[in-house]
Amino acid sequence: MNYPPAPLFPARRRAAARLLAGLGLGLLAGCASDAARLADHEAAAKQRWRELAAVPERTVAVLDWDEAVRRLVAGNLKLRQAREAVRAGEEAVRQVPYNYIPELSLNAFAYPTFRTLGDGRLGDTYLFLGSIVSLPDPVRYRAEALQARLQFMTAQVDAELLRRDLEVRLYHLFRRGERLGRTDAEANALARLTASRPDTPAAGQARELARRNRADWAALESDLAELLGDYTRLWRPGAGRPELDYTAHAPALDGRDGFAALHLTRAALQLLALDAQRQGLLTAEWPQLSVLLTAPPIYQRSAGRESYLALGDLRVSGFVSYGTDFRGTRALVRTQAARRSELARHELDVGLQAAMTRLRDSLGLLGELQARRAGLHAAESALQRADAVGEAGGLHQQEEELTDEIDDLNLSFWVLDDPRWPTST
Repeated sequence: MNYPPAPLFPARRRAAARLLAGLGLGLLAGCASDAARLADHEAAAKQRWRELAAVPERTVAVLDWDEAVRRLVAGNLKLRQAREAVRAGEEAVRQVPYNYIPELSLNAFAYPTFRTLGDGRLGDTYLFLGSIVSLPDPVRYRAEALQARLQFMTAQVDAELLRRDLEVRLYHLFRRGERLGRTDAEANALARLTASRPDTPAAGQARELARRNRADWAALESDLAELLGDYTRLWRPGAGRPELDYTAHAPALDGRDGFAALHLTRAALQLLALDAQRQGLLTAEWPQLSVLLTAPPIYQRSAGRESYLALGDLRVSGFVSYGTDFRGTRALVRTQAARRSELARHELDVGLQAAMTRLRDSLGLLGELQARRAGLHAAESALQRADAVGEAGGLHQQEEELTDEIDDLNLSFWVLDDPRWPTST
């Protein structure tokens, strides 16, 4: 009896088909998983959007200075990013010694054929274990440690400078709030006087003043919410703004009382960065010593035979890497870096000279503006007693402009007055 020929390698074909099907399902599962995660994130974003839409109308909340500063430090997005940079710098300092802990490298190789795939096997298989140990020579280690410390200290100083800059912005918002409060009082008084005569020009002026005040309050509330990183309320500034009078309490510009200490630290860090750059160039020229740990495969299966690594098969070898500089490339880089360093030092010195000149000029100008404002205030009071309201209003406007200039000068000293700034937490 003649039987039909048996199919060629039926079991192997089924095994290969199962393997290919498994790979295909894995790829499809990965794509489906990405789509599912995207859908989950979109659902979460939509849910949060619906929650925000369901929040009732925001209420007005008045903040005194101390509470506003506390919320600023806790919620401002830029300040939180700066604190994260400080943490990253601290972690970089701690990481330097760990960079020299050797890592092991485990590598697996398989050399399947269509026949072994059909049998559901990977064929010849090898497992290798190796490691490269970079020895911490003093020059390279000191350079890496210096770079890490520089990153950490710079992040600390930058975070503190940012905090001061943000508090100066907060000071400006509080000053705007105080003036809007006075303007509100004027608008309310004018509205009461014209309540019985709504068609008069004075009544129209009262309505226009009220409209401008509402727009100004809305802009102030938006700016304050952005600064605090919190839009849950209609935040308004209250009382408690610091009193700044550097005319009566002139700072010691020579720094003996800690004045400008943080900014001088920032300048010193810039000089340290130049030193680190020079040290980095020297490190690149220093010979590199490494130890290489290698071995035959710790496991291998070939031609149906298996074998394992014996400890006696481990090989340890060292090598030193150093390149010559016959073309003078590294020497040229050092020379150019030295010139750039000298230029940067000169630029920094010029900046310090300019800052000291501005501070001295500002102290003199501050006294002059204070005297002019006192004279305007006296003249305004005299005109008010004489019922010369129009002339008094003009002088009041000039007095407000002088107050802005005086505040700006005082703020320029306040930012540098380290003893008046609490230690950031």
